[in-house]
Amino acid sequence: MALSSLQKAFAGLRRRRTIVQPPSPAAVATHIRQIVEKPAADADLGSFALSAKDVDTVLDHVSRVRAALALNLLFLRAKGDIRALASLQAFIREAFDRPDGVVDFERLMEDVEASLRRRAVSAITARNPILARAVNRMIGASELFAELKRVMDGAFGCTELATRESFDEQAYLAANPDVAAAVANGEIRSGRAHFLKHGEREARVQWRFDPDTSESGMDLIYPIALCRHDASGCGVGSLLEGAPVNRDALLSAPLDGTFSISVVADRESHDASPSFIREISIGADLTKFRDLLKSLAWTAPPIYLAAFRDACADIENGVVMFDGGKAWGDSSFTTILSPGGRRRAADIFPLAGRYARVRRAGEEVVLHADVPLMLCTSWASRCNYGHWLMNSLLSVYLVLDELKAGRLKLLCPPLTDRQRAEILALGAPAACIVESGARYVRSERLIYPSPLATFANMAPSGLSVDFLDRLKELALPAEEGSGPERLFLSRMGFPSSRRMSNEEVLAAALEKIGVRTVFTHRMTLGEQIRLMSGAKLVVGQFGAALWNAPFLPPGAHVVEISTSNYASNEYLYISHLCRLKFSRVMIESSLPERNARAGEDFDFEAPVDKIAALVRSLI
Repeated sequence: MALSSLQKAFAGLRRRRTIVQPPSPAAVATHIRQIVEKPAADADLGSFALSAKDVDTVLDHVSRVRAALALNLLFLRAKGDIRALASLQAFIREAFDRPDGVVDFERLMEDVEASLRRRAVSAITARNPILARAVNRMIGASELFAELKRVMDGAFGCTELATRESFDEQAYLAANPDVAAAVANGEIRSGRAHFLKHGEREARVQWRFDPDTSESGMDLIYPIALCRHDASGCGVGSLLEGAPVNRDALLSAPLDGTFSISVVADRESHDASPSFIREISIGADLTKFRDLLKSLAWTAPPIYLAAFRDACADIENGVVMFDGGKAWGDSSFTTILSPGGRRRAADIFPLAGRYARVRRAGEEVVLHADVPLMLCTSWASRCNYGHWLMNSLLSVYLVLDELKAGRLKLLCPPLTDRQRAEILALGAPAACIVESGARYVRSERLIYPSPLATFANMAPSGLSVDFLDRLKELALPAEEGSGPERLFLSRMGFPSSRRMSNEEVLAAALEKIGVRTVFTHRMTLGEQIRLMSGAKLVVGQFGAALWNAPFLPPGAHVVEISTSNYASNEYLYISHLCRLKFSRVMIESSLPERNARAGEDFDFEAPVDKIAALVRSLI
C-alpha cells in the first residue's frame, strides 16, 4: 500500500511537470563527448605557422584536459546522484576507451598530468604568448563547466532550496524520500506540512527539472598550487620565497609583491617527558601508545603573520587563495588535505594529482577596507571550542594592539553571540569585527595568522601560555574560583562522533571518590575558567573540553581518557607548558585510525575500575 502511494506521488510529479523521458546514459555521454571535442574540431591554428605535428600536439593537449574536467564533474555528480553513474560509465567507455566502463582514476589523472606538463606543448606555447592564450581559450574551463552543468541538470534534474515562495509538493517529495515515505504511510499529512514544521528550519531541498538556461555558470581556477613559507609548520606545498618584513611594514606599507611574511615568535623545542606521570593500557596491542611515548619532545613552528595582495579568502574554511590560483599551505592543509577535509571544502577537488577549485559566478564578494583584513576563523574553530580557543582567539590576541589602534580588522563569517562576546572580552573593539555572509571574500590585502592552523593545537608554542594566562586574568579579576577540587569533564548531551558508551557508570564511580561531574559545553568561557582555576585534578575524554586544562593552577593533575584510533600528545604538551602533571588511559579500539580521523562515528567502553583506581592513587 505504501509503495503504491509512493509510486502515485512520483507519477503525479511527472504529470505536473510534463517531463519528457530523460535521455539514455549513452546519449548523455555522447553529448558530453561532443561538447568536450568541439574546440578541437573547430580549431583554427593556421595563423600561428605551426607544423602538422605541433597542431596535433596542441589539439591532443586540449582534448585531454577538457576530457579530464568533464570526467571530474561527472564523477562529482555521480557521487551525489546515483542516476548519473550510468552516464559516467558510458563516458568512460567512449572518451577513455574502457570497454567495461571502469577507470583507474589515479592512473588516469597521472596520464592527464603528464599531458599538462608535456614539454612539447610548453615549448610550442612559450614561443608565442598569443598562442598560449589561444590554447587556454580552447580549453575554456568556465564555458565547459557551464555547458556540462546544463546538460546534467537537464538529464538528471538539480536541486534547489525549498522556500515558501517556490515550494512544490511533488518536487519536495522527490528530493526527500523519507518525507515521501512518511506521507505514503499516513504519518504526516503532506510534504508542505513537513516543510512548514521541519523542512524550512532544516534547509531541505526540492528537485528542479526545468533548469534555468540563463543561470550563471561556474568558473574553474586550475590548478590550485599549495604554497608555504619555511616558517610554515605543515611541510605541505611548494616553498614560496619572500623576504621577511617587520610587523609595522606588513600592516602599513604597500606590498612589493603578492606575498610578505613577518615572524612574531621563533621556532621552539620542548620536552614533555617530565610531566608524563603514568599510563594505563587496555588491550592486547597498543602500538599507538608506544608511538606516542616515543614523541614526548616536540618542536613548535614559528608564529607568523602573512600578508597577501588582492587575495580571496574562503572564510568558512580558512583558506587564502592568491596570485591566480595559489593557496596558502597552512590553511589549505588543515582544510583540504586533513582526513575528511574534502567534505569541508567541497568546491576544491583533486585533479591530475593536484587540486582545482570551482568558483560559481556571483558568490565572491569584494570588500574595500581602509586597513588590512585578518582571517579569523577556520572550519575547525567554527565548530569546536578547543580550536576556537587555541586558533581563533589566540590569533586575535597576537594583534590586539593593532586592532585597538584601528590598523587592522578581523574578517569573519557570521559569528555566534558567544564568539563575538569572547573577542570583545579579550579587548578587541567592536568596530574591528567585519562579518560577511559570503563564503568567498576578496580584498586588496588579507592577513593570515599561523595560529589559525590547527598546528597551534598539536604543537603549541610557549607564547600560547601568555595568552591563556591573560584569559585567566580577565575571568578572575579579584580572586580565583572556589569550586570543587576534583572534576570529571562529561561529554553527555554533547553531539560527538566519539562516544563513551558507559560514561554514566564512570561518572557515578568517580562521584563516589569525590570527583564532581561537570558539563563544560553548557558554560561560557568565563565560567569554565573560574571552575578550573580552583581544581587540583581533572579527568576527561580526548576532546575540546580538555583545552580547559591550562586554566588549572600549576601542579594540578590531568587524566586523559583516549582511544588507540584517535590519540595525540596535544593535551600532554599544553599541560607541560602550563606546569601540570599528566596521566593517560589508553583504550584499544577496533576501528581503524583512518576512519575515526575522517569523522566516522564510533563507541568505546571505558575501564571504569582501572580509571577509578588511577584517580584514587592521585588524590
